[in-house]
Parts: sequence; C-alpha cells; structure tokens
Amino acid sequence: MPRKKKEAIVPSADPAEAEAPPADSAGMEALPADPAEAEVGRTEAAGRKRSGAASGRRRKAGASADGLSPRKTSVPAVFRDLPEADFGGPDWKKIQKALMKGEIVPCTIVGLADGVVYAEVLGAQAVMPVSEFDWLESHGRVEGFFGSRTYCVIKGIDPEAGLLAVSRREAAERLARSFLRRHKPGDLAEGVVVGVGKAAVFVDFGGVIGTASIWEISHTWVKDLRAMIRKGVRVRAVLKSLDPERRRADISIKEALEDPWEKFSRYARPGMLVSGTVEGFLPERRLVFVRLGNGIIGAAIYPEHLDLEEGDPVRCRIRKLDGERRRVWLFIQSRALVQPARPTG
Repeated sequence: MPRKKKEAIVPSADPAEAEAPPADSAGMEALPADPAEAEVGRTEAAGRKRSGAASGRRRKAGASADGLSPRKTSVPAVFRDLPEADFGGPDWKKIQKALMKGEIVPCTIVGLADGVVYAEVLGAQAVMPVSEFDWLESHGRVEGFFGSRTYCVIKGIDPEAGLLAVSRREAAERLARSFLRRHKPGDLAEGVVVGVGKAAVFVDFGGVIGTASIWEISHTWVKDLRAMIRKGVRVRAVLKSLDPERRRADISIKEALEDPWEKFSRYARPGMLVSGTVEGFLPERRLVFVRLGNGIIGAAIYPEHLDLEEGDPVRCRIRKLDGERRRVWLFIQSRALVQPARPTG
C-alpha cells in the first residue's frame, strides 16, 4: 500500500501573520494585540532592518573594490570652494589596493578647517588630522602648502561618505629612512619644491624637507624669490647638513648650479664694453644694478645724464672686477639700441 505523502508546512513570510491567533468558528476576526507591545515590535523590527543593511554595506565594502563606490553625499565646503579640485572620478579599485597593501600614494593639499587638513587622493576626498601632517612641526602653518603635491598612506575608507582617512607622517617616516640610508652631507640630491617664502625655499626629497635660504638659491642677486622659482618644479641641491630625528636638511641649490662667474672672469677685463639690462635700484646709495650675460649682476653709480627704468637696455664699461667678492663695477655710458638677450640659465 503506497505511503501517503506528507504536505510541506510553509511558514508565513510575515511574522505577524504567523503569530496571529486564528479566527473563531463563527468567522469573527482575532482581537488586535496590545498597542504598546505592537509599537515595541515595530521599533525592534526597524532596528534589525537598519542593522542588517549596515552589515550588508560593511560586507560589501570588504568583499570587493566595487562596493566602495560612495553614495551621493554633501561635499564639505572646503572642497566646494576649490574649483581646481576635481573629485568626479575616484579610482576605488586602486584605493582599495593601496589600503590593503599599505602603499604610498600621491596627495594634493587643498584646505584646512577645524584642525583637519583636507586633501585629494587618487581622485577622492581625503581628511587628515593636523597631527598626521608633519609639515607643521617645522613651519607652524599649512596655508603656504595649499596646492602642493605630496604623498600619504591611506588608513581607512568611509564608503558611505566617500571620504578617505590618510596620514602623511607615516609615509614620510618610511621614505625618510630610505633617503637617509642613501645620502650623507655633501651629496647631490633631487627633490620637488613644496613651498616658497619671501626668504627661503622648501624642497621635499622624499620624507626629508630641505630648506634653502635666499642666499643659497642662485649665484646672482635674487630680487623676488617667488617670481624666480615656483612650487612643483624639480630641483637639484647639495645637502649641507642632515637632521635624521627631525627629518630636516639645510641645502644649497646654488652649489648644484654651474658658477657663471668662472666663465665670465675668463674673458672679462676692465675697460671692456658690455651690454645689459637694468635690474633694479638702490636709491639710498644711488646704485643701479645691471644684469649682464651669463647671469652676472653688475653695479654702477646712477648716471646723471640718463633717466633709467627697470628693463631698460644699457651699454656699460667694466670699471673693476672683484674676484674675491665676485662683484663687477660698471660705468653706464648710454642706452643700448637693441634689447640684450636675457640669459636662460
């Protein structure tokens, strides 16, 4: 005799339906539950739903890079006010890889607000506590470095807000250890200009910040340091001294350049006629500075018979060469008919 198949009992999908008492035999509906208990049940169900959704987001973010794509959220004001910062296409796969492997990645400083440094990292918005921005230890302020490209380590990702937590200090410490193993005072090194002040230039050699005073920038007179050198350019410099603990260095860009005086002194003689361009004035001493070829700056007494302005081409006669002080004294005879070519060095 064949066995009788048991019918599968399928539970109701709605917990309220599963727990609701059945209607009585007369067809009357079951009495509703206590309103307070119903409200507690709804609150607990909503909490479980939110918790489950958050867990799903965390699992999704950890499982694959695609899950890191953030939802549309409000952009901090510091990013909205900077049109040059473009955060339209974060590379979330590369970001996830850098986070997992602890890679050092490029970073651009874009702002500072409420003790937080804002940056752009691989196309995404990033935040960094000022304690993780080690430039402040030596310079005391971050504003001069806005727009500078540096480096950092990604410490965390907030997929919902689309923000990265980064640290420059950790990246700098790792790079500095490598740099200090390979260099010593007197060596020639190449770095990137990250800051230009009125009297100094700051160069990043990879974890080690070098400072060059205005007297160590060029063999010739520097009138405006900011007009002569700009942030982001690569320069070569001689390491004068190194401070491994503070990751700082005193450097000379001038010593890494060809000395124009050596070439000039080989052919220049007193009485020789030369052409130049008026570079500036020192009114209290009635001096005129003239830029000659090869980057040499000469000085002359202001000529009473001429009315000169900056940029005027002039013809001069060499009065004296001071090799010890590396100075050229001139006598301005007249304006030049043709604008002399400015040196390219």
